[in-house]
Amino acid sequence: MNSEIEPTRNPEGLRPHLIDINAIVVEGELRVDWLYSSNLHQEETITKWADEFHKNLLEIINHCKEVGVGSYTPSDFPLVKISQSSVNKLQEKYSQLEDIYPLSPLQEGMLFHTIYNSEDAIYFEQVTGKIIGKLDVDNFNFAWQAVVDRHPILRRASASYF
Repeated sequence: MNSEIEPTRNPEGLRPHLIDINAIVVEGELRVDWLYSSNLHQEETITKWADEFHKNLLEIINHCKEVGVGSYTPSDFPLVKISQSSVNKLQEKYSQLEDIYPLSPLQEGMLFHTIYNSEDAIYFEQVTGKIIGKLDVDNFNFAWQAVVDRHPILRRASASYF
């Protein structure tokens, strides 16, 4: 926590609460300001609370950095409504899980008809193309990998946990 940066609010201005704790990340560094009235709180008390906060935050960070600790929660995937048990299953199956996307309307229709009549391939979808001329396979692979790296949705996998 850096104390060299100017406060986020005027310390003499009106505060909506007895103690305001404001946090922001500036240039990759967490900055936490504790604003209080010296008429109501002693500086030593606030300093003790801030030191405990700092200590607890470091403990949480160190815990999360341990091998095998940390996982996603449903709130990490705002595009879909998903249970914690489904998130756990997906993370177990896909160790590099980045995001979860909802089905498009076409995909929803395909899923419905597949479940409704799994033997009928009514929504089988295939796209083919023909490359005319000499193909530089290395450059093609490099270009395609650049596109995949840039767009996470192209790294998607189908899952049937829902």
